[in-house]
Amino acid sequence: MKNTTPKEIDFNTSELTIDWKDGERSTFPLEMLRRRCPCAECRRIRATRPEHLVMKSRDIVLLSWSKMGFYGLKLNWSDGHDTGIYTYDFLRGAGDAGKEYPVAP
Repeated sequence: MKNTTPKEIDFNTSELTIDWKDGERSTFPLEMLRRRCPCAECRRIRATRPEHLVMKSRDIVLLSWSKMGFYGLKLNWSDGHDTGIYTYDFLRGAGDAGKEYPVAP
């Protein structure tokens, strides 16, 4: 895996952007990040009820983020959801994949 250390993290109403310390930049649509939340609850919903409204809502916005140790980000959403930890390895790999974003493990 390439260098997965973020230098700068920012977001607006539609995207989260990470500038990595090796000079690369990854930009993620917020709707995609919310739909692919890696927490156990969201993974269960995706597996059993993929039509669930939370996964389709465009009204959910990112309120803030916080670093989780040296390995990932916790995103705080307007629907009160904040249990998913998006690892830097996942985010870097998803950013390198272009628009074919994988589901978080």
